[in-house]
Amino acid sequence: MTGTRRRRRRWGRWLILGPLLLVAAVALWGVLDAFGGLGSETAWNHRWRSADGTTIGGYLIRPAEARRFAPRPATGTTVRVEPSRDGRLPAVLLLHEWWGLRRDTLAMAEQLAADGYVVLAPDALRGHVAVSVPGALVQMAVIPQEQIAADLDSALDDLRSQSGVDPRRIAVVGFCFGGTQAMLLGTRTPDLAATGIFYGGGPITDPDAIGSLAVGGPLLGIYGSEDRTIPVEDARRLGTILVEAGRSAEIEVYDGVGHAFVDPTSIRTPGPAASAWDRMRLFLADALVAGR
Repeated sequence: MTGTRRRRRRWGRWLILGPLLLVAAVALWGVLDAFGGLGSETAWNHRWRSADGTTIGGYLIRPAEARRFAPRPATGTTVRVEPSRDGRLPAVLLLHEWWGLRRDTLAMAEQLAADGYVVLAPDALRGHVAVSVPGALVQMAVIPQEQIAADLDSALDDLRSQSGVDPRRIAVVGFCFGGTQAMLLGTRTPDLAATGIFYGGGPITDPDAIGSLAVGGPLLGIYGSEDRTIPVEDARRLGTILVEAGRSAEIEVYDGVGHAFVDPTSIRTPGPAASAWDRMRLFLADALVAGR
């Protein structure tokens, strides 16, 4: 009996300690990934100062340069936006996913810039890049939302100040985490000419929380019907409350796809991703048309 009791105690300890050790290992993995691994400063080709005086950066690209990288649109659909009469170009602030500023965001920035926009993809996480879900979760938990919002506000100001940019024709577009940030930026920025959201989490469902969202120009939200992280009814509710407030908004849900279905690879094959990307491109071209 004594040996049996000892074995039971050992198994009991492992039943308690095992999950705790697993959680600790995953947490450590996340911290090391978020703050001890890759950095995105190598992707920065442009720098400015945020409100707290910190030098931050991102990827700034103009049409002439982009067309050398992306001479043909990935989907095969040609979209060309025109400069205003004084030669100034429309611009897009392009916001990355929760991983950080990675090559996939740069590729999408190049695709948009080739359509005729000045595009700035700011680094909302100040150089941090995760390659795992635990690392991304740690980034989201540790980096203050107030800092992210201030950095994106400063990025928008910097984009407005760029030579050759028409400040009346600036849109924000974001993916996932960036889609949420695009929505939040719109709530505090009434002069955005357009807001584009690719499956941004936490769609606003309270009419009292929309602020200035879609006041200066229309909103387009794109979601997947199989997205397990964002209830489709919440996404549609966002569109409904904006329309009820007298603003222009469309929510489009693509069948058979889940979260994060639009990326530089998926848009090259006919299907929901290519259709959604072209839908956003045409939306921007219409919202940022010269003379509007």
